[in-house]
Amino acid sequence: MKISGFTIVKNAVKFHYPIVESIQSILPICDEYIVAVGKSEDNTLDLIKSINSPKIKIIETEWDLSNGYSELTRQTNIALKACSGDWAFYLQSDEVIHEADLGKLKFLMQLYLNKPEVDALRFRWLHFYGSHYRYRIDQGWYQKQERIIRNNGTIESYHDGFGFHRIDGKKLQIADSFTYLYHYGWTYTPKQMTERKFNQSVIWNKAFDHANMYDYGNLNLFPVYWGSHPKVMTNIIAHNPLTQEDKQLIARKHWWNPFYLLKVRLKTGRRMRMRIDPLAVYPPKRVLVIRVGNIGDVLMATPVVRKLKNILPGCCIDFLVSPHAKAAVTPNTYINNVYVYEKSKRLAGKLKKFFLQQTLRHNHYDYCVVLETHEQYHQFAQRISPQAIKLGLRSKGTPAPLLNLSVELTQDTHGISHAFSLLEKQFQTTIDADDYHIDYFVSDATKAQASRLLGEWGADKGKYIILHPGSSVPHVPYRGWVAAHFTQLAQWLNSHGYRVFITGTHKEEPLITRVLDGVDHQLTKPFMGHSFDEYALLMQHASALVCADTGALHLGRAMNTPVVGLFGPTHMKHTGFIGTGPYKAIRNDFPCGPCIDNVPKDKQECLNGQPPACMQSITVEQVIEALHALIGIK
Repeated sequence: MKISGFTIVKNAVKFHYPIVESIQSILPICDEYIVAVGKSEDNTLDLIKSINSPKIKIIETEWDLSNGYSELTRQTNIALKACSGDWAFYLQSDEVIHEADLGKLKFLMQLYLNKPEVDALRFRWLHFYGSHYRYRIDQGWYQKQERIIRNNGTIESYHDGFGFHRIDGKKLQIADSFTYLYHYGWTYTPKQMTERKFNQSVIWNKAFDHANMYDYGNLNLFPVYWGSHPKVMTNIIAHNPLTQEDKQLIARKHWWNPFYLLKVRLKTGRRMRMRIDPLAVYPPKRVLVIRVGNIGDVLMATPVVRKLKNILPGCCIDFLVSPHAKAAVTPNTYINNVYVYEKSKRLAGKLKKFFLQQTLRHNHYDYCVVLETHEQYHQFAQRISPQAIKLGLRSKGTPAPLLNLSVELTQDTHGISHAFSLLEKQFQTTIDADDYHIDYFVSDATKAQASRLLGEWGADKGKYIILHPGSSVPHVPYRGWVAAHFTQLAQWLNSHGYRVFITGTHKEEPLITRVLDGVDHQLTKPFMGHSFDEYALLMQHASALVCADTGALHLGRAMNTPVVGLFGPTHMKHTGFIGTGPYKAIRNDFPCGPCIDNVPKDKQECLNGQPPACMQSITVEQVIEALHALIGIK
């Protein structure tokens, strides 16, 4: 039995065809190899000669491109007619056979040699796309084709040189080789692929805009190839950047998969009946937002959640939050699931974190939005979802290698703007002033009891104003306004017909007691120990809120309550008011501020050892003036 290999080639160097690898992949079982080399614009002829094998027989040809794609057929038949073997084994210049299959193919050719009823052997195709570890099985990508034909003069190439048929018009009798053909025609760099597509358009007389770089789109839409590649392709695969990047992603995501561990050469039997457009925007199934901060920080992340839902309609958004801030996002209708991140270093906290990781890994996120600068949260996102696209914040001058896209956090830009800049870059979206609105949704259960609750609190007896003297972060410098000033303000409001609620937590009871000292207890009442939902309900019906830069300020924004914000040691540009709404900020600038980043967290005063002068300098008259501008109070 004699086996002839044959192929055609033109401009292989210019367009990066793996023609040498293709020839070498089956050369061991061929007795001769016919190569029809078209007159080229590069060193293709020298490249073929460099194989330096006595089996190689070169035919130099001229291509007539006026024939269009049928010229490929003419060239293929020129090479076929030069074959003298019993079988003719055809490979195009980007097709390769695995060395492990050569023995089987030679056996099959010997088996069918004296069975004239078999005209050809059929191969199963692996169309690698973008990466050498992704292949296409969707509509429009043929999955089977003949490549070994009986060389008896009754079979020829037809159409575009891709397939074969009998000259007498009878149906080609085919036997399955149960062998994969490795097609690498779609695994070039975007630049090389653009050049190839342009060359193809010339042959096929089709228009192609080669000014735009070819884009493979979302490779995650295609199945993973687990197995090994032909050894002749090792060097090419090792130097393909997109392949190496995808290989690392697959290793992180599927390290446990037995097919990956055993390098099984397997192709899924599931054929897709529709064509996948890798450039189409398919809504991600799942997004995780990570904001493990205080209540105000978490509330400032809600505009990002709403914008994500707008950009990616139909997606599931999960939110990772600290235990004490969970209530701020639990009723949010844009969030599907809320998960709690335990910061505790104790054994119980570590165990909770471990089981949380196992739960989140099964969610298979498409995107992780990490609104934290600390690397531990970047690492957490990487551990639970290595395949996800990770967007996040980084500290000034600090790299964030685990993030696909990062933005440097600066104190002179608002925190919400930082988060929005990630969405602008990733999704090419635009941000409007209304997008900055903070969300909090009072639960249906609380709404149903609103009248009763407001009556019990005495909040249904006319207009009232909320004063929130505390600070969600007790470390230094102290953010809160002077207690005596709150007392004076409450007295003034009472004298002008306003009821006053002094809000806070049980931990802030000593401070609230000081504020209540000297006020009319019939008109000014403490409001402590209530649920987050009830605080929101009280704010929703309030005439105004006065507070420092703390979580209450952002909850007031969410409830559309007119807010007077008092700023001193904190960065007003970073955590203050932004967007539209009835808000007034008061700040008296001092050369030493804002200083919150420079003061140790175990201190309770400014660096000079005194209570923060910036907060003490804000007068009651300034606050009254702001209230007048907001709600017309005099």
